[in-house]
Amino acid sequence: MRTLHALFGILLFLAVLAIAGAVAYLALSAEGWRQAVDKLTGERLLAFSGAAAILCLVILYGLTSTKPRRYTEPFITFENEDGSVSVSTRAISEVVARTGDEFAAVLGLESAVRPAGGSIEVALDVKVRSGTQIPELCRMLQERVRETIRENLGLTEIRGVRVTVREIVTGPKDSQPRKPEGIPA
Repeated sequence: MRTLHALFGILLFLAVLAIAGAVAYLALSAEGWRQAVDKLTGERLLAFSGAAAILCLVILYGLTSTKPRRYTEPFITFENEDGSVSVSTRAISEVVARTGDEFAAVLGLESAVRPAGGSIEVALDVKVRSGTQIPELCRMLQERVRETIRENLGLTEIRGVRVTVREIVTGPKDSQPRKPEGIPA
């Protein structure tokens, strides 16, 4: 693709250079200018073809300059005594999401991890059971998420763990048999 882009760029440059040179040459002589305009008027198909060719070169040059966008998943990279380790933010999110299974009051947990300089930020969206002491549960979740990341992944630079309670579920139909409420496994 780079080769095509360079080729179209060179052809476009030469075409513009030739047109600019011809216009400059014809502009020096009033008679030459009139003859060129008369010739182009008589050869409209030739003039149209030349303009279309230059327009195609411009379009092809523009199309070959764009790069296909690839989704690049962010990674967190850290150094240890043996070298460097890179972990995708998606993998960290999956580990963090399983932390919700350790709490009976948590009926659903979605996590998002974002690199922040040399550290990470974790956001949790939680669905909790009615009657739960939400401030205490959130504090325990934050502590457990930090522990899980440190123990399982070796990441120590955690800028913050933000917990958002998205839903409070009432009624027995939504409850599932789980471990005692608020006690981590």
